Amino acid sequence: MSSNSSKQRIATSFGRAVESYDDAARLQRYAAECLWQCLDPSPTLGVAVDLGCGTGLQLSKIQQNADAVIAIDLSRGMLKHAQCQYPDDSCLWLQGDAESLPLLDATVDTLYSNLMVQWCHDLDQALREIYRVLKPGGRAVVSTLLRGSLAELEQAWRSVDDYRHVNDFLSAEHISEQLQTQRFSVARLQVEPLTLEYQRLTALTRELKSVGANVVTENKRKSPLSKLDVQRLLSGYEPFRLSNDKLPATYQIGVLVLQR
Repeated sequence: MSSNSSKQRIATSFGRAVESYDDAARLQRYAAECLWQCLDPSPTLGVAVDLGCGTGLQLSKIQQNADAVIAIDLSRGMLKHAQCQYPDDSCLWLQGDAESLPLLDATVDTLYSNLMVQWCHDLDQALREIYRVLKPGGRAVVSTLLRGSLAELEQAWRSVDDYRHVNDFLSAEHISEQLQTQRFSVARLQVEPLTLEYQRLTALTRELKSVGANVVTENKRKSPLSKLDVQRLLSGYEPFRLSNDKLPATYQIGVLVLQR
């Protein structure tokens, strides 16, 4: 699958999730708090970019601490929804790709990006773009999902077939190596594990669909599941059931702290 067609699928999936996204975004809210802990907003964020702004969950907090805000998202549907939610003339709304940011060189003081860059075709290029648009001394905090996220779900699907049902996220080691090739004066990665719990497996799959995160970009199964397939999937997840009778979904959240 080409990079452009993959990105279009991702943008379309997130655009379809605009109405259900905020209610289901538990993971996104947790990752956002991890970012804010790394990004002391005082005295000001200056010219701030929310890259992958989605429905605008963090825009009001960014606006409170910034001189100017630029909201960027690949999905036109998400961008329109966020603009309706936050009709503020002080915010500039741009549809754009993290690998080719629609911004001039050295124009951004603070770049904030929450759980977006895992969808990039080329993370190294996205990091180069972040470096390019930051002013000297500018900073970025970026969260992403790492390999090991949804490991229980991935293992359960192996009871059904050999197709990929969970996206192949980059490992922490791979991202650390990529950071070493960049020119940031500060570039570090910290890993924040999170386990969410569900009464039923359908609650997890529904939540993933509700935030548009059910896109698998390679080797995806095209045929519908049979009743036997569903039963195998449910049975495959059962060994992970916790003592409180809940089903866990584990995430590995990588938080990148970058300064030009």
